[in-house]
Amino acid sequence: MRPGAEGAIFLLPKTDGGGEGAEAGRTTGDDRAAEAVAAVAAAVAAIVVQDEPAALSRTVAREAARLLDAERATLFFLDDAGSTLTAIPEGNGGEASMLRLPRGRGLPWAALAAGRVVNTPQACAHRHLEGGGDEHVGGLFRSALAAPIVSGAGPLGVLEVADKAHGSFGRTDQHRLAALCAAIAAAVENAKLLAHLTAEKCVNAMMSRYMDPRLATLLLEGDGDALCGRPVRATMLFCDLRNSTALAEDLGPEGMVSLLNEFFTRVASCLRSEGGMLDKFIGDAVLGAFGVPFSGEDDEDRAVRAALALTAALRQWNETRRAKDLAALRIGVGINTDIVVAGNVGSPERMDYTVTGAGVNLAARLEKACKRYGAEILVSGHTVRRLRGRYAIRPVDDICIPGKVDPVRIYEVVSDHAAQAGANLHDALSAFSRGVALRRQGRHGAAEACFRTCLSLDPGDRGAAIQLQACRRSLGAAGS
Repeated sequence: MRPGAEGAIFLLPKTDGGGEGAEAGRTTGDDRAAEAVAAVAAAVAAIVVQDEPAALSRTVAREAARLLDAERATLFFLDDAGSTLTAIPEGNGGEASMLRLPRGRGLPWAALAAGRVVNTPQACAHRHLEGGGDEHVGGLFRSALAAPIVSGAGPLGVLEVADKAHGSFGRTDQHRLAALCAAIAAAVENAKLLAHLTAEKCVNAMMSRYMDPRLATLLLEGDGDALCGRPVRATMLFCDLRNSTALAEDLGPEGMVSLLNEFFTRVASCLRSEGGMLDKFIGDAVLGAFGVPFSGEDDEDRAVRAALALTAALRQWNETRRAKDLAALRIGVGINTDIVVAGNVGSPERMDYTVTGAGVNLAARLEKACKRYGAEILVSGHTVRRLRGRYAIRPVDDICIPGKVDPVRIYEVVSDHAAQAGANLHDALSAFSRGVALRRQGRHGAAEACFRTCLSLDPGDRGAAIQLQACRRSLGAAGS
């Protein structure tokens, strides 16, 4: 049967080139049609996000019929198996009223198989339609257009319009239907992507409240290997709130929880501002790590900067507390760099991504030693040797570690009393370092003089005061 004859199917070419002269020109210049297509696409996107297929069917059918001057239109959804096309009738009478077309039956399947617009000017003569009409939409129609709705993931369904109110469906109608279906497919795909991203963002945000955001991202991306236990060089930071037992007795349970939440908030902010991972809360202490899950060339410096930021935040917090006649708070920070194991640890029911090993234990020991040495921040020699920046650092002592042959030299990163020393900071640091070296040599008298000098330059130097007392005890023991 020649094209254009009664009962023939016209297929719109898959490419947009060519057209039919003046009519094609009118199609491309039809601003009203373009605006209508854009409006339908926007409406479709909103409905898909809300997951309301009945509303989607009504909207698309109504706008398609209006755009193409058709008496009716039907939107068919393709099932996941790709074997049935289903339409939701006007009024949405429930599952029983669904219109279903098995594979190969009706004009919609012809359009889906062809992959383009199908135009049958006289529907009753077409072999895809049974019984002199398309029974699935309830009755006969004179002519019809059907076009597949195909996204990047594959076919989504078919849009069918029937019985043009004035005349018959022509080339312009075919182009408009193709454009409408392409816009619907794009809107559905974009809406699903947006919904997916929004859901993923919500999940990520929720997970980030309970773990480091970077770990949450790794879990969502399914990068399981990055979370398996593996040896890494990392810099651990332990931070502890001093005198928590006495604070808890004064504040009571609710007051102590409120205080800890304020403390943890400040610690977490300082860690994350330097790219550190908040490993866990341990009672009134916090373990942070730098170099996991991703290592950097300046992990040690970032840990020290985070510790200094902590002491600065504490000073500001204490100023606020003093204005309210509340006691000042004190902290201790221990930092160590070592090869540790980083990965998921726990049971099948509950896993934590954490760092474990002797290097973590040393950071905890340094935090506890802060009180003994009158320091806020103690750092191991392993960390100091890898620092790139310039900081006010002074040696404090050599400590023995269980299971280790050689002692570990520890240093203090000067923070709070440095501001009081001002221009004398360099002299104070030099005198302190000489005093520690002399004590190590057993020259306690000379060391005592050095620490006296430190205190004359900075009377608030708790570390120098403790070292001075240690010298006096040593001299007293030697004299006795």
